[in-house]
Amino acid sequence: MKDKITLLTIFVISICLSVFGLWVDSDPSNPNVMTTVFELVAMTLLFFVIVTTLYFATKYTYRKVKQ
Repeated sequence: MKDKITLLTIFVISICLSVFGLWVDSDPSNPNVMTTVFELVAMTLLFFVIVTTLYFATKYTYRKVKQ
């Protein structure tokens, strides 16, 4: 159950970072909405995978060192 809450928190943070990145993006806006949606989903998944990998690798390493 703790991992579900952690994953949900990481997912929400990923969405927030992706929306912030989309908002701050200095490229000219694309008239195609599907491209914007694709970019938002791709950024969210990239953030989620990277942060989740780092979190669980750190957690695993910490547990091994603690033993």
